[in-house]
Parts: sequence; C-alpha cells; structure tokens
Amino acid sequence: MTEQVHVYAPAGINSLLAAYWKSNQYDIKTRIKDEGRPDIRKLAAVHTIKEGVLIRTSDFEISSLKSIHPPVEESYAFKFQLGKKCIVFSGDTTYCPSLATFGAGADYLIHEVMYSPAVDEMAKRRPNATKLIASIKSHHTSAEDVGRIAKAANVKNLILNHFVPPDDKSLSDQVWIDAVSRTFAGNIIVGRDLLQFPL
Repeated sequence: MTEQVHVYAPAGINSLLAAYWKSNQYDIKTRIKDEGRPDIRKLAAVHTIKEGVLIRTSDFEISSLKSIHPPVEESYAFKFQLGKKCIVFSGDTTYCPSLATFGAGADYLIHEVMYSPAVDEMAKRRPNATKLIASIKSHHTSAEDVGRIAKAANVKNLILNHFVPPDDKSLSDQVWIDAVSRTFAGNIIVGRDLLQFPL
C-alpha cells in the first residue's frame, strides 16, 4: 500500500495519531526494515473536521454540522449528497433543531433515539443513577424529538439507530416506531446491524 489514507476527525486527531504511532513504533519500524513496507505514518493525510463542506467531487459531497452533545464540544452530524440522493447521520446528539435544516428533504435520515420511560426505569437499577440519567438525557434525543426533527426536515425515510437504553429487552421494534410516530407520520425503519437500504 502506497496511496495516502485520508483521515477525517474532530480536533485532537493529531494528538491521537501521534500517540498511536508512538505505541506502535516498534512494529512499524520492524515491518519497514524486515518486510520492505512503506512508512504508514507518512501515508496518513489528516483533516480536522469543522462545520461545512468536508469533501466535494463531481460525484458526491460530504458536509458536517456541529451537533449538541455536552460535555463533548466536537460532535458532528454528517450529510452525504450522492448525486440526487441525500443521506444524513445525526451522530450522538440531544435535540438539535438545526439538524432539520441541515437534513431538509433527505432520502434517509439516520438518527439516534432514546426511549425516555426506559431510561427512567434504568435509573432504578443503577447505583449512580442521578448523575448517569442526567448525563444520558443531556446528549441523546427522545423518540418524540427525533420525530419532530424528521417532520421538520420532511425526510422521505427515518432510520432509527443507536438505541438508548441499549439493554432493555422489552423495547420491541414496535415500541420504538410507536414512540416516534407520535410526532412523525412518515416511513420509520428500525435499524439493525447489516441493514441495507436502496439508493
């Protein structure tokens, strides 16, 4: 491999990579000398994410929007414009009204979702409940608010992912759909690993 690898990440990526290279320097140097491999450290082209267009070609465009995930400052949603098709990922965020404008008319909005009653129930099972629940609710989006974003954005399809809480077996697909349907009447898809959808 001799082509550059473009790495896009929030502020701090340079420090992260420097630490990674240092922790793997023995292996990297050994492979360069013993196997004739190129220096992978020189192949990484680092790009620090900021709001706006990240990549633009004749075939596609990728842009980002700063989301709301306290206490994390560098949290982003992403939009992939592939010709006439548009896919938007919310990433981790609490209710973020600007996401509706960012994702307006998207073919697919892939949005994290929190079922608040189950989070409240989870509090009864955790010793650090008060602080934990406050933290969870500060940076995740309730099912009803996910619906509000999808409705305001007038998306064609809403795909739910990153379910909070993740370990409540009573939360069936229908529970998630019913909760979001209170505020969004469009097509709702409950995401799962390896899900594929047409473009």
